[in-house]
Amino acid sequence: IAPEVIPPSITTFFSQSFNISVDAVDCLWEIVKDLVWTLPICYPWTVLISGIAACVLYPLVKMCINPKCTAWQLRSLLKKEEQQCVVVFTHASGTHPAWSIHLKCQACNTNYHHNYSVKNKTRTYYGGILSHIQVTEHQFVKLELAMQWI
Repeated sequence: IAPEVIPPSITTFFSQSFNISVDAVDCLWEIVKDLVWTLPICYPWTVLISGIAACVLYPLVKMCINPKCTAWQLRSLLKKEEQQCVVVFTHASGTHPAWSIHLKCQACNTNYHHNYSVKNKTRTYYGGILSHIQVTEHQFVKLELAMQWI
C-alpha cells in the first residue's frame, strides 16, 4: 500500500529534479502513488541519493488510534513526521541503508513508529509480525532473515 504522503526529502528531490513546485509533486503523488508503488525497483536499493533510500519503513497507521484523542474523533491524518536513517539486514541481499518514518499526533502527542507507538513514555507494539523487525533503535531485520535463526 502506497503511503498517503511522501517525506519532505523525497518531495524536495522530485521538485528539484523535475523543476516543479513542491505542491505539484504532492498533487502528482496523489495521482500516481498506487501505480508507482507496484512498479519493480529499477536501481539497487542500497544507494542513498540525496537522502533517499528505496526502503522506507512507515508506521502501520495513518491516523491516530487513540479513541480519547480529538484527532481520532475527527479522523484526521497524522502529519507531523520525523525521519531517521536506519540499517536493514536481509537474507537475500545483505545490509542496506533505509529510512524509518515516525508520525506524531499533535493532538495527543502519541508518536507512531514502524512497529509500535509511544505515549507518555509507554511503548505499545502493534499486533502481528511485520516484514521488518526492529532489533535496536537504528537497526531492522527482514523477517526472512530472522526466520533463519529459528
